Amino acid sequence: MLAIIKKMINNKQLLLSVTFFTNSYYIVAQHNTSPNIIIILADDLGYGDVGFNGNNFVNTPNIDAMASSGIIFNRFYSSCSVSSPTRAGLLTGMHHTRLGINTANDGFLQQYTTTIAEVAKQKGYTTAHFGKWHLGTLSQTQIDGNRGGRPEFLKDFSPPWLHGFDFCFATESMVPTFNPMSKPKGANKVSLFWEISSREESEAFGTAYWNEKGQQMTDSLEGDDSEIIMNRVLPFVQKSAKENKPFLVNLWFHAPHLPFVADSSYCKQYQQLSRINQHYFGSISAMDSQIGRLQKELEKLNIDGNTIVIFCSDNGPQGKTKEHEQSPGLTSGLRGRKGSLFEGGIRVPAFVKWTNQIAPHQSTNYIASTADILPTLMNIWNLDTKNFVLDGKSIFEVSFSPTIKRNDEIFFQFSNKKALIAQKYKIVAENENWQMFDIETDVIEKNNIASENVEEFEKMKAKFYQKSKDFQTYFENNKNKK
Repeated sequence: MLAIIKKMINNKQLLLSVTFFTNSYYIVAQHNTSPNIIIILADDLGYGDVGFNGNNFVNTPNIDAMASSGIIFNRFYSSCSVSSPTRAGLLTGMHHTRLGINTANDGFLQQYTTTIAEVAKQKGYTTAHFGKWHLGTLSQTQIDGNRGGRPEFLKDFSPPWLHGFDFCFATESMVPTFNPMSKPKGANKVSLFWEISSREESEAFGTAYWNEKGQQMTDSLEGDDSEIIMNRVLPFVQKSAKENKPFLVNLWFHAPHLPFVADSSYCKQYQQLSRINQHYFGSISAMDSQIGRLQKELEKLNIDGNTIVIFCSDNGPQGKTKEHEQSPGLTSGLRGRKGSLFEGGIRVPAFVKWTNQIAPHQSTNYIASTADILPTLMNIWNLDTKNFVLDGKSIFEVSFSPTIKRNDEIFFQFSNKKALIAQKYKIVAENENWQMFDIETDVIEKNNIASENVEEFEKMKAKFYQKSKDFQTYFENNKNKK
C-alpha cells in the first residue's frame, strides 16, 4: 500500500484523506468528477492476442503503451461468451438474462433500461457511439445486417440514438474489417475471405453505417474499417474539447471478428505466418494503429490526463462452428473459446487508464467484468445507485489498491452453459455436469476439485440457481414495459 501511495504522490495526485480503521485503511483520491470517458471494445479479441498479455509477436505497441500507462486487469471477464449479451451488460450494469438478451442477434435493448449514455447525459456529457451495436436493429424499412428491415424483426428496432447517444456512426452487426461495405461476389457473409482486387469482383456486404438521424452513411467507407471509424471519432473528440464539454464515447471496433481482412501493409508485418494469420493479426495491428492516432489526439488537445480509457473485448476468440472457420485467435493456453464459459471464452484482455488519477505500470488479479463499468463510472460521478438495478459493482478503488480481493461472485449463463466465479473458486457446467476449480492455482481448469470441497461447491451452486431464478423473474416482470 505504501508503494501505491508513493506512486500516487509521484504522479502528482492529491489525497483528500488517509483514514485508518482497525488495521485497514482507505484512500480517497481527489478527482475531477466529470472526466472524459472512452470505452474501447474489440470484437472476438482473445486474451493472448495483445502484447501486454505476453504475446511476443503480435504488433500492438499503442495498446500496450496505453495498458502500461494504467492498470491491467489479469482477470477481467466479458459478461457472456458471445457479443450481444456482453454489450447489454456493459451498457446497463445488469446481467443480460434480466434483459432477455441471451445470445447474439437475440432480443434487443428495452426502452425501460437506463444506459451508461443516459446516465452520462444527466452529468452534462455529450455522448457518441461508433462501430458495432448488436443490441437491436437500426432500420425498420431497409434490409440491413442480420435482422434490420425484415418483417419478423420489426419489434427489434432499438438503435443507439434511442438510448442516450447524441451522435452515432453504427452498424447493426459485423462487417469485414477492410472495405466494410463489400464482399466478393457469391461469398458467404460469415466465411473467411480476403481482399477484393476490383469493384467488379465485389457486391454489397449487406450492412450499413447509420447516423443518429437514422440516415444511412455513404461517404468515405473504403479501406480499413478501424480507420473509417476513427475518422469519425476524432472530429467528435476535437469538437467536444473545443467546447470544453465532457464526452462519453463508445468506440466499439469490428476487429478482429470474422470476416477479418487486413490491408497488405499490415499483412506484411506477419509475412512469416500463414495467410489466415496475416489477415487476423493484421486486422489487430490496424486497430492498434488507430488507437495510437486517438492517443496522439488526446495529447495534442491536452485532455489525455483527464480522459479515462477502458479497453476490453466482448468475448474470447472465435472457435470453429458449423457456420464459421476457427480464427487464429489466442487464449494464452486458457481452456475454451468464444461460446464457452471456460476461461478462454470469457477472460479477456483489459486495462483502465486515467493519467491524472491512476498510477502507471500496475496490474491486478481482482476479478471484474464488463457489468462493473457503469457502477464504476457512477462512483466516479458521485451518483447514488440505490434506484438502479445493478449486477456489477464499482471497481474504482482497485486502481489505488490492486491487491484487494472481490467479496462476491460473478454470474454467467449462456445456452446450456452456467458458471459462477469467485476470487478463488469457479464452478462451471454444461448440461448440468458441474465442475469446480481453484481458479487461482489452476487457471487452465484441469483439476475438478468438487468432491474435495463439497460444502463450498454446493453453496456456490445454490447461489447460482438463486441468481438465475431472480434474473428470470425480473425479466418476466418487466418484458412488457414500454
